[in-house]
Amino acid sequence: MSAKLRRRNFFQLLMVSPLMATSSAAAGQKAITASPDEGIGGTGQSIKGETVHGIGGTGAFGTIQSFGSIFVNGHRITYAPDVPVDIDGVQARAGALRLGHVVRVALNGSFDKPSASAIHVTSEVIGPIEQISSKNISVLSQIIEFAPGLYKTKIKLGKVVAVHGIRRPNGTIVATRIERRPANSEFVLRGVARGQKDRLQIGSLQINVPIASLADRRVIVNFERNASGLKVKRVRLEDLVPGLQRGIVSVETYGEKAGKNIIAGVGVQLQPSLFRETSPSGHGYANMYLEAGRLVAPQTGGNPAPPIGNPGGPLGPPNGGDSHQAPAFGNPGGGPPGEGPPGGGK
Repeated sequence: MSAKLRRRNFFQLLMVSPLMATSSAAAGQKAITASPDEGIGGTGQSIKGETVHGIGGTGAFGTIQSFGSIFVNGHRITYAPDVPVDIDGVQARAGALRLGHVVRVALNGSFDKPSASAIHVTSEVIGPIEQISSKNISVLSQIIEFAPGLYKTKIKLGKVVAVHGIRRPNGTIVATRIERRPANSEFVLRGVARGQKDRLQIGSLQINVPIASLADRRVIVNFERNASGLKVKRVRLEDLVPGLQRGIVSVETYGEKAGKNIIAGVGVQLQPSLFRETSPSGHGYANMYLEAGRLVAPQTGGNPAPPIGNPGGPLGPPNGGDSHQAPAFGNPGGGPPGEGPPGGGK
């Protein structure tokens, strides 16, 4: 039975200086200045201390690669026709799911036969296109690469778009789907908060609020527009899988070698044996822990649990080559996984 997804309200407005809509990633780091305020907080945590909410279990964070159920991180995840679906905070039906959407899925069932209890579709950034080249675009000073097989709308300078994609450790978004959004849409930015002179930075955008306990954790930044430009409306920690505060999550990410470890684009360092790399581009998957809502790497001894989905299945890109996508494992139901969502279309 469909249920409304709970939303938390954050009322603290932070004064900021204008951010020019014509800013370009090539022009270097951009900054929004906000007044320091301990009212900045997060889902399950405030800057002054942690409060644990939510439940334990399993989840998945990754791109929809195919249909016939949904295939995420190479795993077949079934769902009921009335499964709760949320697309950037708006309730939707399962038929609105599209290839290339990045989803966060709370899972029921066993590791080898997971089913979705809720599906959350989230864009990494929503805002106007500031710069266009043959290989990338810039939105809110985020460099966005075009992934192989990218599903995208017609790209036009100044148009507001929602970018679905996976982050590299350097903050670049590898886009899997780009969709048009209404011009009056709220601008939103997700990503790992990096410290830059004790201030928060996401990609090439610096937001001058104290980084405090947000460092190296994924956050959501919401913006307001007025006559003078943009201002930060709220900054909060992000629930990687909404409602899941502890457990195991199958995570799609990009990894980069750093000494003996792998730095993942979700802000976690992994031992190489825990990262299942699928292409020379650094794309891959890892099973990670959620502890009090924080994503952490498992310690020695391999993955924290059997892989969710099809243990031991192939992990190379479909049809060979360098791809951001994992294969659709198996062929449940007797027919090939669909190229579009339930009900047709892409």
